[in-house]
Amino acid sequence: MQPLVSIIVPIYNVEKYIEKCFDSIRKQDVKEDIEIICIDDGSTDKSGIICDKYVELDKRFKVIHQSNKGVSYTRNLGVQISKGKYLAWIDPDDYIDDNWWNNIKKIIDKDVDIIFFDYRVLKGNQFIDKSFSNKSKFVDKHLFLKEIVIDRRIQNQLWQKVFKKSLMQNIKFPENISLMEDYAVLHKIVLNAKSVYYIAEKLYIYRIRDNSIVASGSIDKNYKAYLISKDRYVYLLDRGIKVPKIGYLIRALHVCIQYYKADRVDKNKNQKIYIECKNELKLNRKYILMYKDCNIEIKIRFLLEELNLLNLIIFLKNYFK
Repeated sequence: MQPLVSIIVPIYNVEKYIEKCFDSIRKQDVKEDIEIICIDDGSTDKSGIICDKYVELDKRFKVIHQSNKGVSYTRNLGVQISKGKYLAWIDPDDYIDDNWWNNIKKIIDKDVDIIFFDYRVLKGNQFIDKSFSNKSKFVDKHLFLKEIVIDRRIQNQLWQKVFKKSLMQNIKFPENISLMEDYAVLHKIVLNAKSVYYIAEKLYIYRIRDNSIVASGSIDKNYKAYLISKDRYVYLLDRGIKVPKIGYLIRALHVCIQYYKADRVDKNKNQKIYIECKNELKLNRKYILMYKDCNIEIKIRFLLEELNLLNLIIFLKNYFK
């Protein structure tokens, strides 16, 4: 029987968290409607062994072991071998709420193209709730695009979405990047959709680890994030879809902040990157200050950057730590 939903779990060295993730999937009130595709991307810890254990425990689990090829290749492979009408994404260091499936299934039955939902951030032992709104509803596609470009109320991460596999026709994750691969494709997936539905329930628990790619900051990573965000803005603009610049401009500001935090060697190596981002901010000075949906903290940081004071403040903050 064809599964209704294929859950794709890319895995790399997460032995500490993976059982919590898998158990949360197994707890769902569902039998044959899902398949769980676990792709072990060359883990050097016990993650692969744990995957094999769950394949023995539950016939819905499938595992592929491969040499390390990166998260984009892994996601592309998951899409390629999936059999479900819909795709869902769960990161192996996260887990889902017990009612994830019951909420998702109700909306899938309406033949909606894209479903997204609220989530909780777990940092250490503390939870922070993240909500888009207080009522479940259909959301205009262009509003959804605007929100993911701003990247504040609706995150770009795939784990917050379930969508029809057919929306990914001719779309692949870029295998030349190792972060923000979801940012690089989500807007293209949305353009293929007709309907978007929001579930006002916190169905996903997103764990922030101290050593994760997301938690670690560097000039290079922030610059790549800036380029991906700017490419997305240009891509949509070229297709006549007007979305805010603020998303990629905030990324440019983050590059400057990381530059000020860096040591002398990193600064010398990344000076051209810093100048490029600083000039981008300067060119868009009026836009940033006038943009209504940009919070005051970002505007203050931008003004400090304009006045060449942000560098001094970061230096003093680090000095008095």
